Amino acid sequence: MLQTQGRRAGIGSIALGLNPGQTCPKHRDFFIQRGTSFDQVLEFWSKGQPDRHRYHIQTKRFLHCAGPMGPILWTEPVKCEKPPGMRRDPPFSTYRSCVSRYLASEVAAVPVNWPIVALGCKACELATILFPARRVIGIPHPTGSHGGFFRLFRGEFALKTRVEAQVRDVLTSPEPLAYWVTDSQLALPNNSLQPTRLACGHGVLNCLSHKAQPTASRLRLAGLRVGVDSQ
Repeated sequence: MLQTQGRRAGIGSIALGLNPGQTCPKHRDFFIQRGTSFDQVLEFWSKGQPDRHRYHIQTKRFLHCAGPMGPILWTEPVKCEKPPGMRRDPPFSTYRSCVSRYLASEVAAVPVNWPIVALGCKACELATILFPARRVIGIPHPTGSHGGFFRLFRGEFALKTRVEAQVRDVLTSPEPLAYWVTDSQLALPNNSLQPTRLACGHGVLNCLSHKAQPTASRLRLAGLRVGVDSQ
């Protein structure tokens, strides 16, 4: 969904989640009663969805601080909800199908200078691998339970100095960079090589799989060159 209402003219951004969360009964009833055509989806969004859900509110808070104030393309690699009670990520076959069918053309439709703000570790991995020509800012999920997102800020609408500098590096670099941004930053610029573990919240940001360690061969397969930012 491309949100232009309430946004300024200028450089926009791509807010990339992983896949839609579980809908509430109210949302399901809306689409059961009204249908799921494009017009009905627009009607649903026009009722203020981006201004009511914590996911959208907090993401826009980060964008307000980071700089891109133009339109927002809200999207995900996978378009369907997980079944109730399922906690694991969708299988890679689902990513493969949805990305080729939907996401690739969505991203290609907006200007290349719009950065991808990847919401969560997995979304950051996928954006970095799939879109090497795009600037990628990976941040902890805005509704995550570990509080990593809120540690990016030093005030309601101010990023911590270190985080602000990292974001500025991505947005102003002459070549596309991909950074995983936290208050204890490890950078993933795609133009320096050191196979390494990548800090990601309370775990490790791995290429292609959270379970497999990112070996040199995986990094090269993913097209990544990894440099560790000094503390």
